Amino acid sequence: MNSPLSSSRPVVLVDTFSFHTFINSGYFYCWHLSEIYDVVLLVAPNDEQSPPIKALCATQRIKRVIVLPERSCRWAIHAWFVRRLPALLNELQPTIVLMNNWHSFHQKYLSRVVRRFSPLARIIVCLSVHAPVTDFAVTDYRLREASLVKWRERWWWMPGPLANLFYHLWGRWLGWRDFLILPLLLSGFPLRETHNPWRGKLISKDTGNLFDAVLCYAPYEQDAYLMEMEERHKIHLVQHPMTLSADGVEVLFPTENVESPTVVLPSCCLDYNVPESTEQQISRLEAIWGQALEIIQRRTGGKIIWWKLHPGFVDDPTMLGLTQRLEERFPNFVSMTGKMTAEAMIVSASLVVGDVSTVLQWASRFGRCRTLSLDIFGVEGGDEMGAIPDLTVIRSFADLEEVDLQAHKKNDQDYALSYPTPIEFLESIERE
Repeated sequence: MNSPLSSSRPVVLVDTFSFHTFINSGYFYCWHLSEIYDVVLLVAPNDEQSPPIKALCATQRIKRVIVLPERSCRWAIHAWFVRRLPALLNELQPTIVLMNNWHSFHQKYLSRVVRRFSPLARIIVCLSVHAPVTDFAVTDYRLREASLVKWRERWWWMPGPLANLFYHLWGRWLGWRDFLILPLLLSGFPLRETHNPWRGKLISKDTGNLFDAVLCYAPYEQDAYLMEMEERHKIHLVQHPMTLSADGVEVLFPTENVESPTVVLPSCCLDYNVPESTEQQISRLEAIWGQALEIIQRRTGGKIIWWKLHPGFVDDPTMLGLTQRLEERFPNFVSMTGKMTAEAMIVSASLVVGDVSTVLQWASRFGRCRTLSLDIFGVEGGDEMGAIPDLTVIRSFADLEEVDLQAHKKNDQDYALSYPTPIEFLESIERE
């Protein structure tokens, strides 16, 4: 979609990377900000045909979609940010640039080029994050170990210590390639790496001049961001645009499904610190999930279960084995992995169950049914979701037997109404 920009309306440039988090906040920012801004999106190939982008185009909430080169074509994507982005900024002259985070190489490019060619533009980070009972290093460890499991599966013939060494060296090479070698060749200047997910390492909390503000939606999110950065004065509380954009939910997820399933979204139940074989892990998790689902099924009258693995688990042998075991155990158990987004499932749900995940945050913010976080897996930080007002943490099977599954836990959230809307905040920061 390419519509003419209005000469009288300011422009917001929205970076949609990484796209699986776009529904977290970015989609609703597009919906909300379109009231007074012309919204322009940067998207990866194929994402332009995704349901969220199609919904925004169909409702004329965005003016233009700019498709980036494939990320697998590293030279092309680096060259685009060095050679094409400056001309785009000169054309758009955005007043606001929104992005999910600041750690990716392309977000570093975006920040650098905006500072040079649109120096008056404000760069804003807007991703909603969950509560930090653990620290950033623990989360990084989980992500790295999940990635390492896939690496070992791929290089199954290689001895474990050698596979681990090559994994570590590969992570270092990716950092050198994206933050040092290609930027030097194309622009003459390196980028500063602050986080390497392959190594599971936060390299620096110094964000420098990468952005002007981070928008959060509850006090616990401020604490979460302070695990990645040091400048508390850059963190601001606003109302989440999802709570201001009910029509955006209805357009993207029409409530046509009448099954009202129990939606189950495992994310952090697999503990990589436990020295077990894959088969032992599957059996242990089946015992826990199996008992929990039996209780839920009995108490909900045998409702159908929709089960979806976290994107990081879709090819994990333990979680795939667990899924197969549960499919065999429960006749009305349906795996929705790869078939439906978690958000689309939540819209149809009568009950949402998970462990620790930002998608539970989305479910509690959507607010149409009870949302449960299971802290029964013995994983460090399993009670992180307890800071979220509309979410119930279950710490034992006895808790699961007693919790009211029908009544939606709706705590008083009037505190959020005291925060400015995103539009109000952005208008104020533009005047500074």
